[in-house]
Amino acid sequence: MADANQPTRNGGNASGAQGRKTLNAFDPKAPAIVQPYQRLVNEGWISELVVKFTPMGVNVAGKASTRLAAVPDSGLNTTDPYPLAILARVAELGNCIPKPGKAKKSGAVVQALPAKSLVKSDLAAEKSAASIQARANSVAAATGGAPLVGRVRSAGKFVGTESTSYQAWWDAAPAADRALSLCQGRHLTTLTDEEMARLGGLQCPFRGTLEFTVAGEEGEEAEGDA
Repeated sequence: MADANQPTRNGGNASGAQGRKTLNAFDPKAPAIVQPYQRLVNEGWISELVVKFTPMGVNVAGKASTRLAAVPDSGLNTTDPYPLAILARVAELGNCIPKPGKAKKSGAVVQALPAKSLVKSDLAAEKSAASIQARANSVAAATGGAPLVGRVRSAGKFVGTESTSYQAWWDAAPAADRALSLCQGRHLTTLTDEEMARLGGLQCPFRGTLEFTVAGEEGEEAEGDA
């Protein structure tokens, strides 16, 4: 039986080979980041996250939003890029992203935001346009194409006679119709006209090929929320 500490043919040892971490390949067409960085971006604490691949290696840096820079003693500004570890540390010190069920400094219990729907708090007056756009992007990605289209169809808000891309529909849709696509019914009914109007300036949140298809529509099943 081979000794795990004996050198292997490639110059290492068996235990080292088994313990070596295998990195997942990065797909530039479908980028994704791990927590807590995904949440920091989605909720607008990190205003920009840049990954650069060069022959010398990979460089990752992020820019703090106004809210993150405002954390007491953060030492951050909104223009310079910082290592992700520093941004995450400041977010932790500022209690920016407490775990679900944990209390903020105010003592209020924090409820996790639903992955597949915008909610009233997402569109509050104090929310920045960048924060709303980030949440809309996250909701669209989590929901997927069929429910985004299905919500609109079910409400009778697509009456086209030709197939149309979701982006083309989005660009022409009023804010209330955009809210239909990004909100589950129980959350949609809580929104005011002023809150829905905040979706008016957003870019299309769904990246990828998605269409409102007319051909064969009669045979389609109703598309509902996942």
